[in-house]
Amino acid sequence: TTSQPQQGEEEISEAVKTFSEASRLFTTALEKLTPADDIKEDDIKVKLGEAIYAAGGQGYAIKIWRSILEANEDHLGALFAYAKALQIHSGAPDAIPFYLKLLVKQSENPKVREQFSLCIKMEGGLATIKKELSTIPPSGSALS
Repeated sequence: TTSQPQQGEEEISEAVKTFSEASRLFTTALEKLTPADDIKEDDIKVKLGEAIYAAGGQGYAIKIWRSILEANEDHLGALFAYAKALQIHSGAPDAIPFYLKLLVKQSENPKVREQFSLCIKMEGGLATIKKELSTIPPSGSALS
């Protein structure tokens, strides 16, 4: 008779698998940071989210980026990752407000400009841009 593993052994085995996968993803995230980066906890979380996203955990990665943005709505890495994920999973109308925020802060960033360009070409993109821009009050310098 072959003995069945005990319930506790199965839980330990599953926990080891989960830890191993998390460790691999975390190592991948750290490898994406360059030594010159001024590494902050949220920057590591963004990279971890990118690794999890690439490994198929899109929903969990999106939650990571959203939690960063809830604490710091101007975190550029989280804004970009979140906008790109929304663009893919929800469409242009959901992503465009985040790209607009990024463009204000990083108008010369080629990655931001490229993704924004792709986004406005998607269904609903141009209409969303028009709607978003119509809510911005005219500035005094534009009127003079």
